[in-house]
Amino acid sequence: MHKVRQWYPSEQRHRVIYRGPYLKGPADKPLLGGEVVRRVVR
Repeated sequence: MHKVRQWYPSEQRHRVIYRGPYLKGPADKPLLGGEVVRRVVR
């Protein structure tokens, strides 16, 4: 989660709200799975 200063026009001020994580990408496509490569050593 991260903090965002959201503008509220009715109050004429910013309020801090927290937004949660989300998955980016098209909803009709599958998520890519697999191993994560952290480092390649030669």
